[in-house]
Amino acid sequence: SVVYAFAGSAMPVAIVLIIATLAATAVCVALGLLIERTAYRPLLTLPGQAGRVFYRNAGSSRRQGIELSFNAVLAKGLTLFSNYTYSDFRYRSYQTTTGKFDGNVLPGIPKHAAQGELRYFTQAGIFAIAQVRHASELYADDANAVTANGYTVVNLRLGGQKTWGVIHLEPFVGVNNLLEAKYFQNVQINAGANRYFEPAQGRFWFGGVKLGFK
Repeated sequence: SVVYAFAGSAMPVAIVLIIATLAATAVCVALGLLIERTAYRPLLTLPGQAGRVFYRNAGSSRRQGIELSFNAVLAKGLTLFSNYTYSDFRYRSYQTTTGKFDGNVLPGIPKHAAQGELRYFTQAGIFAIAQVRHASELYADDANAVTANGYTVVNLRLGGQKTWGVIHLEPFVGVNNLLEAKYFQNVQINAGANRYFEPAQGRFWFGGVKLGFK
């Protein structure tokens, strides 16, 4: 993951929030739309020696985008959660000794990101959860010369819940990255010696038991 720190004042230009709710006997739908345009002066990491991290002011930037969410109760015990984010983040004025980056896309942030999750819980306590995550490609440097590929990841989880008095038991099994997508778990912005990428794990299975007391 990439963490950005921001210096200077944030200047909101326009914020619009629209929320609509539809309720029926078996379906409850909520839709949210967020449009935001702000200007920031970000801090970016610089290549450095092992064990040291350096930062510099990256000039001014324009950050605007849209966030959408759609959540619905599709049937008894069956719920859908989903969201989508569009990010148009660009430098407005930014120049260093290595070049001029006015108009370039801010590195480390995908233009499109989406996630969907379908959950099914039975009255007997058995549950199944399917999750899909998608992110488009992103840049790894200020010059927009190095890119990390986009990806789509599918995760599955099955389990059950049972309570006996004050004891709560939840065994579960699952698999992450079911389709073995090839992508980068972490991207080092403006990394030295071209060490930009840390690959993500392939398909892996897991299981366990949660034990709780109420």
